[in-house]
Amino acid sequence: MDTNNFLCQLSKMLQPVTTLVNSAYWELSTNYSTKAEHNYIDSKKKLLGIYTEPSIFQKLKTLLNDS
Repeated sequence: MDTNNFLCQLSKMLQPVTTLVNSAYWELSTNYSTKAEHNYIDSKKKLLGIYTEPSIFQKLKTLLNDS
């Protein structure tokens, strides 16, 4: 897989989760409730889960070393 394809796939994976985090943050900021707080925390964990996925990190390292 080349770098562009990998980054396109990663972007497609991140986009819906990032939108979810941003929406949850907006809800938390404008209408605080414990439910909104939990939704924000849960969505943020999903996003961080992508960023900390070992296979993604390894692929990025491989692509960096190959360039």
